Amino acid sequence: MDLLQLRYFKLLAENEHMRRTADMLHISAPSLSATIARLEQELGVQLFDRTKNRLKLNQYGNIFLKHVLDAFASLENAQQEINDMKHEQHNRLAIAITSPTIYHKAFETFLQEYPHINTSYTIVKTSDWLAADSLTIYDFILTSPIDIVSNNWEYELLCEDDQAMLAVYKGHPFANMGEIRFIETKNEKFIALSIGHSMRRYFDLLCDVAGFIPNIIIECDYQMRSKLVSEHYGITLTTESGVRSKSQTWNADDISFIRILDPGIKRPQGILWNKRRYLSQTALLFRDFITNYYKIHPFGS
Repeated sequence: MDLLQLRYFKLLAENEHMRRTADMLHISAPSLSATIARLEQELGVQLFDRTKNRLKLNQYGNIFLKHVLDAFASLENAQQEINDMKHEQHNRLAIAITSPTIYHKAFETFLQEYPHINTSYTIVKTSDWLAADSLTIYDFILTSPIDIVSNNWEYELLCEDDQAMLAVYKGHPFANMGEIRFIETKNEKFIALSIGHSMRRYFDLLCDVAGFIPNIIIECDYQMRSKLVSEHYGITLTTESGVRSKSQTWNADDISFIRILDPGIKRPQGILWNKRRYLSQTALLFRDFITNYYKIHPFGS
């Protein structure tokens, strides 16, 4: 077997569709099928269960995919380590984040201290994680560790619990409350983040544990959410760090924030990295920076 076969197999395993995968590879479907057939012949097993319109990895295919991903990750790590030794990529860093609001100040400080480092910050949704190796292109992802279910990831906590808060407009019956049980909001109109956001998963979890189905009147992004709360369309869930974030456009004159007591579902925040990915000296520098930053500047402070 060769790398071309493995590359074709990896992409087909991710798409589970012969023609679509062939189009992505700019080859014909029969050519792709023949390549996979030769690979299966070499292994002595079929890797896919075949139906009329789709392919699905079987138990052999899942085992093989795991090792193929390890192999490609190992080759990529070798290239990165060589580049690191040659100092060709010493100033490059790729970071994925699930919130555009809570890490703003930390990133600003990092850029001020290390202006020579070429850093990319990409906002990702949990729906982007469905592909087997979709996040391995990043050095780190900053998110809540409870979002990642794969055991291929390691993490270091930046915050043990980013306290859940309720955001309501001034004049709302809850506005003067300092604390609230989430079940008390069951009859309210909610402005929710769109499905796929990490914070939306946390909102759905809180509602489920509290025992009610929320009345969601609109799903939107972070900026529209705060604007709609200010204009009295409904209330929303946020966290202590979200309240204090300078990049979140909460209008303090229009919105009140209430601490949510129950259910006490913690929302930790952390820096995560894939075990398969080689971490350059620049990546290690960033990890040390971000962990130290939040020791000095705790979430919500």
